[in-house]
Amino acid sequence: MKRWLLLIIGVQAFTSCAYVQTHKNVEEAFCRYEGASIAKQPELYRAGDRYLIAAERCELSKHYPVIHDTVFFDENNEPKFHVEQNSGEKVYYPVSAGTALVLQRSDGYAALPILRDELQRQVPLQHLPSGARLCDVRAEIAETDLTNAGLTAGPRDPQSLPLWLRALSQTEEVIIDWPATLGYNCAIPIMAPFVFFHRFLSEE
Repeated sequence: MKRWLLLIIGVQAFTSCAYVQTHKNVEEAFCRYEGASIAKQPELYRAGDRYLIAAERCELSKHYPVIHDTVFFDENNEPKFHVEQNSGEKVYYPVSAGTALVLQRSDGYAALPILRDELQRQVPLQHLPSGARLCDVRAEIAETDLTNAGLTAGPRDPQSLPLWLRALSQTEEVIIDWPATLGYNCAIPIMAPFVFFHRFLSEE
């Protein structure tokens, strides 16, 4: 009977919405990403009929939340990038004419995460085209957490993890993450009333 009970609890833990994922950070500790950082007040350039936004090249690391929980922490489950080193060099991302127009309007409004998502889909230029001129950015830029808001990230280096690192990650997952996931999910029914009342009182 006890074996069946443990089996049921284990299945519930690993099919639930919450799990511990520190093994992913073990992998990421040995990896870096080539990225770029957009300034809080973006630099906008016009070159002919094209618009470009400047960004500073940087080296990024990636970090996952220790616990992925779509019930209690539904707004904090995505990995975040952190700047490890700034290069001081600039690259220039093409941006749509519509976005450029909004940025130049005094009644315009922009948010760095939305701007970042647009730039992320573009291939940056290493140098400004000849004759490019700086445009005035008059739009209001939304206040936001700059930890991740203005960062674009390229491919991971190394793209393919070495065998020893995969083995280390899998060992850590079995020894630490699986037992911690089981314990966390068993504690969810106990934590739920406290979390509910805390949020209820905070909203009041």
